[in-house]
Amino acid sequence: MEEEKQRKIVSRGIPSKECFWFPAIEKWKEIDKKWELIDIVQHIYPKEYQKQYNEITFKFLSFLLENPFGIDGGKVSEWIKHNNISKATFYNVIIPHLVDIGIIKRRRMYGEGGRKTIITTSEIFSNFLRKIADSWTDVLNERKKEGETKNE
Repeated sequence: MEEEKQRKIVSRGIPSKECFWFPAIEKWKEIDKKWELIDIVQHIYPKEYQKQYNEITFKFLSFLLENPFGIDGGKVSEWIKHNNISKATFYNVIIPHLVDIGIIKRRRMYGEGGRKTIITTSEIFSNFLRKIADSWTDVLNERKKEGETKNE
């Protein structure tokens, strides 16, 4: 009985809320061109698989980028109403995922009117991907050095 409690359910892969989509390299068209916001959103919520989330995320990030100092809850509520977006989808799916992967950050601010949440853009996402890429380059360079040393 104790043994059964300790067994875990077998994973069926990476949870989608913790996922970032990389299609096969062969499918990447024009990889050398400068990517726009829509290209980046495609890796967060691929249109082929999550069309609604892709569209909402693109619209929201476009709106956020127009407000470089961030947006408060009031502006977000107005934006949701104006774009006829489900609050449940936005607050329970889109926002948590964007925070989790470091595209945006939420800050709580306390003032005269009570507590306010401010949403701003974040560089954590790009810093993390840059770290992965730089680390991979370092691993490759170390292997090359080791190979050169062995051949001497």
